[in-house]
Amino acid sequence: MLKLTRWTIAHRRFVVAAWVVLAVGVLAVSQTIGKRDVNNFSLPNTGSQHAIDLLQSHFPAKAATSTRSSSATAPASSTTTRRGP
Repeated sequence: MLKLTRWTIAHRRFVVAAWVVLAVGVLAVSQTIGKRDVNNFSLPNTGSQHAIDLLQSHFPAKAATSTRSSSATAPASSTTTRRGP
């Protein structure tokens, strides 16, 4: 270990350059590999999957979007009451 330490100190510029090259290489590889976007999820036998299946069967144009959200709007004339704790 002492020999490695002495060599590293004696060749510190080379060691720093090697670390920089290694870091840039790791970042380049991660950027190349990391661009695999997956947007097809399946949750068999769950209520969520059943809801997604219903959405796809009744509204195929809306079901193809990547954002899955739902909302409901009550008519302006109706009132709502809060139930629960």
